[in-house]
Amino acid sequence: MTMVGSTAFAEIGYRVEDGDLGYAGSSHASFVSRQPPRVAHIRATPTGDAALERIYRLLRDRRAGRGR
Repeated sequence: MTMVGSTAFAEIGYRVEDGDLGYAGSSHASFVSRQPPRVAHIRATPTGDAALERIYRLLRDRRAGRGR
């Protein structure tokens, strides 16, 4: 079923003629172009390395337990 044929849209008075045809990315009024955060300057710490090693070990053990 399309939006045009939807009972819910009919109940709120939705019509294609209203011009609500969606948006294509940057054309929507609420769209704000943002740069992704840069993380190249972040360095590992001994605490973080130890935590990751524990996570990797848990995942390896679970995978090995499945017979893979």
